[in-house]
Amino acid sequence: MKQTQSKSAQKELRLLALIHSNHNTSRIELAKMTGASVGSMTAMVKRLIRKGLVVESGKGSASLGRKPVSLSLRTELGYVVGVDLGSFLTRIVVADISSKISYKAEMPTQMADGREAVIGRTFAAVHEAMREGHVSRNPLKGVGMAHSGVIDSQKGVVLCFPRPGQMTQWRNVPLREMLEKEFGFPAHWTTVPE
Repeated sequence: MKQTQSKSAQKELRLLALIHSNHNTSRIELAKMTGASVGSMTAMVKRLIRKGLVVESGKGSASLGRKPVSLSLRTELGYVVGVDLGSFLTRIVVADISSKISYKAEMPTQMADGREAVIGRTFAAVHEAMREGHVSRNPLKGVGMAHSGVIDSQKGVVLCFPRPGQMTQWRNVPLREMLEKEFGFPAHWTTVPE
C-alpha cells in the first residue's frame, strides 16, 4: 500500500511540475504530454483540485466540441524568497508558487564592512522583502540563496570567499544553518558565477 501511495505521490508531483511549466494547459494536453489516458488524467487532476493545489483557470479555445478547461497552480499556496549574495550587489526577490514576482530589490553588498555586517543587512533585507512582498498573507515555503564564494552546496557552508580582505571572515561559514535559524524555513543553496 505504501509503495502505491508513493507512486501516486510521484505522479502527482510530476503532474504539478507539468502544470507549473505549461501554465493554462488542459487535461487533454497533459494526457498527450504524459501518454496517460484522458480519463486517468481527469481523475488525477480532480484529486489535485480536491487537495487545493490546482485550479481551473478558464476555458481554452476549440474549433469543435467542448472547450478545454485550462489548469494552473493555486498561487496562494505560498511564496519563496530568493537571495543572490554577490561580491558587489545583493539581490532579493519574493515570488509565488507560479513564479510571479511580488517584490524585488537590489542593494550594494559592501563586503568590506565584514561578514557580520553583510549577513545582518541581508537578513534585514529579507525580512523587509517578506513584509513588502505580502508573505504574511500566504505562507513562506523556503529561502533560496546563491553566494559568489566557494561553497559546499550539500552542507550549505561557505568554504571561502577568495577576495583580498575577506578570505578569513568567510571561511567555513554555515550560512544555510544561519538562514534556517533566522527564518525558520528550509534554505536551499547554490553557487552563481560573478
